[in-house]
Amino acid sequence: MVVSKTTNGGVSWMRCVLANNGYAFSLVIDPQNSSIVYAGGYRGVYKTTNGGTSWFSVSNGINDTAYSLAIDPSNPQILYAGSPDGVFKTTNGGGSWFNTGLSGIMAVLIDPDDPEVVYAGGQQGVYESENGGGDWKPMNQGLPSTTITCLAINPNNYLFCGTMDASIYRWPFQPRISMGEKRTINPIRIYPNPGWERTTISISLPNSTLIDLTIYDLQGRLVDHLASGRMGPGRYHFIWPQNPLPAGIYFYRIRIETEIRMGKIVILN
Repeated sequence: MVVSKTTNGGVSWMRCVLANNGYAFSLVIDPQNSSIVYAGGYRGVYKTTNGGTSWFSVSNGINDTAYSLAIDPSNPQILYAGSPDGVFKTTNGGGSWFNTGLSGIMAVLIDPDDPEVVYAGGQQGVYESENGGGDWKPMNQGLPSTTITCLAINPNNYLFCGTMDASIYRWPFQPRISMGEKRTINPIRIYPNPGWERTTISISLPNSTLIDLTIYDLQGRLVDHLASGRMGPGRYHFIWPQNPLPAGIYFYRIRIETEIRMGKIVILN
């Protein structure tokens, strides 16, 4: 199992031997430290922390080939690996992995705008998880072939998938609203939660609407007012807090027209 590296734009390459046999199928780089790289391949995952000079196995919990890797852009300790045994997840940089479900997976992908949303493709089609692999639901409507080999995303617009024996297909993310139907807000996502010093509140609006987003502490005191006024359709991300706050439990309150949503946010320091 070999990975090659270039430092001059491809003019020359150097070989890095990870294992005595097998192939490397996937590479991901830590978005916060380019010296940390993961390679997925025969019998698991390998990792380097010095830009490829040396590699070591980080496959505890994975017993099969890792065909695809995805790394969380907001928390690079979280990775997903697609393998014949399912979608595996680590929350400690590869120290240990656990199986989130599915089987026959050849591609995994994280939504860069909302890392809690993960997609997986394989022998049984495309699946989506909205809670970091907690559960999965199929999204195969319109696919004549359900053997998926690769996935790509244009955030807020389309999910693309390549199939083994058919073609390339895309799934539109734009909300579809029937005549006379009015929806004001889609599910709210908070990530990470608990958050280290800050977190992101993500909401999707299928139509133009009035919005009011506030944050309160445990005593019910107003801490922050993140949004107020009319906003158009689309996905919005509010990074909070902008300024340091004491660690603890806070609550968000979103009012959309006549609809109110509330939830808990945990901030760590």
